[in-house]
Amino acid sequence: MLNIGPVSDFSQSIVVTDVNGDGRPDIVACLFFSEQCAIYTNDGQGGFQRSYFASGATALELLTAGLTGNGTPGLAITNYSPNFLVVLEK
Repeated sequence: MLNIGPVSDFSQSIVVTDVNGDGRPDIVACLFFSEQCAIYTNDGQGGFQRSYFASGATALELLTAGLTGNGTPGLAITNYSPNFLVVLEK
């Protein structure tokens, strides 16, 4: 079980993707109230290193796809307001 952060927060969406390009699956979870996403980087030995990045207010949905056609996965985050979208890609 992964600790996603403060008890008052909750994850709206979770994806598994290779965030750092090392060939191992990492986990990304958007945290609704804290306006950030948690990244759990796979250490290859059964453990994960947690870090965070800002996702904007009330992150609602998260998906991973090759968004720019360069062969690396990107993340798209939608927020509660239908007029707001965050796209992250290497």
